[in-house]
Amino acid sequence: MSTEHPGPRFLTIKDVAAELTTSESQIRALISCGDLPAIQIGGRGYLKFRPVSAE
Repeated sequence: MSTEHPGPRFLTIKDVAAELTTSESQIRALISCGDLPAIQIGGRGYLKFRPVSAE
């Protein structure tokens, strides 16, 4: 029996905006003020976001 762990989820700002049904500029503002933690990967606009539960 093997336990599979999903790898990190890499999303663009556009992907996150679509998932949260908001604008890309709002996502950038949330990242800038620290309300949405993200790390930049390379220079192509890919960001890594931690999944959160909707509890």
